Amino acid sequence: MKESQQNQKLLNLRVLAVLPGLELFGNERDNIEVYIALREQGAKVLIGISKNHINSDVEKYLQKLDFETFNLPFGNQWSWMWLKQYPLSIFEKMNQLWNCSRILLQQIKTFQPTHIHLGSLMGYNYIAPALVFNQIPLIYRMGDAPPTDSSYNLKIWHFAMKRASKVIAVSEFISQQIIAQGVSQAKITKIYNVAPSRLFPSDIKSVKRDGLVYVGRLAENKGLCHLFQAFSKTQEQNLTIVGCSVYDANFRNQLEDWVKFNNLQERVHFLGQVDDPTIYYAKSLIHVAPSIVQEALGMVVLEAKKVGTPSIVFPSGGLPEMIRHGIDGYICRDKTPEALTEAIEWMLADRDRLSKMGEAARHDYETRFGRERFLQEWANSYLDN
Repeated sequence: MKESQQNQKLLNLRVLAVLPGLELFGNERDNIEVYIALREQGAKVLIGISKNHINSDVEKYLQKLDFETFNLPFGNQWSWMWLKQYPLSIFEKMNQLWNCSRILLQQIKTFQPTHIHLGSLMGYNYIAPALVFNQIPLIYRMGDAPPTDSSYNLKIWHFAMKRASKVIAVSEFISQQIIAQGVSQAKITKIYNVAPSRLFPSDIKSVKRDGLVYVGRLAENKGLCHLFQAFSKTQEQNLTIVGCSVYDANFRNQLEDWVKFNNLQERVHFLGQVDDPTIYYAKSLIHVAPSIVQEALGMVVLEAKKVGTPSIVFPSGGLPEMIRHGIDGYICRDKTPEALTEAIEWMLADRDRLSKMGEAARHDYETRFGRERFLQEWANSYLDN
């Protein structure tokens, strides 16, 4: 009876989501997984997306998933420093803010949502006026730490926290960062991400495992220089790099030059961006996530766990929360090439142990991070408001 009542309440949910991103980066994919989870349980979901790029990756992906969307004229993220440098842009920003809020209010009147879902500060920046005129519960998903590097954005973020009915932190690390900014712990719920749904799942049956894999953006703060230094000290192992340079087009060239200089061309393989990296996790003995920056969580670790590939991580942000050290992965003692070399050598020293770690990683994903857990926790978060 209780389950039947919950199902009926889920069927009555009408979620109006705001997703300003154009590219399918981690934050966009993670929020879309929430939309999928809510819709899968009967909720109706309408999503406001940027109309500045009609054929954006986000729009195409949502179309493939058959989500209903509407266009919002988002601009870029702005700050006082930006306005000081380009003072006349204030008129453009005010116009975008006004139009986003006006359109959102029209959608609220038509769609009559029970909840509004936000997953980024930029989204809040452009619809804040519309939120003043109603008391519809706002569910704010925090996939990043508070913007403490900008006093302006931090003030805006605090306004968003006051307006939010519930704040969803994607890790204990993010939860503690929010609490440190004075947000009541009673308002915060921790919900770990789930490995993303794939439109065309990879066939990973009976694949042979070999070498190491890195999946993600090619950037210096992701620890790739440390990874290459550590890898050069290993023997008879391949390293597969899946990803591309987004903001620094020359960084991949620098990495490739380093590989050539050290005569590692036969062992290091750059694959570029792929739609579904699942098969590359499944083909590898070890997944490596040596991020130097404080990661909110680490979706790549969840993807690796799902197919039974143990991960090596740096002690950065929420990454250690994903790993049971020495059981289903390895947490390096610090963020240095030496610590990473030590971890790789320890993992490869005992293949039977490594195989058991892979089995433990898959089991941990299913029990601690699996889809049923994700569906239930998000359903509870919405039904409680």
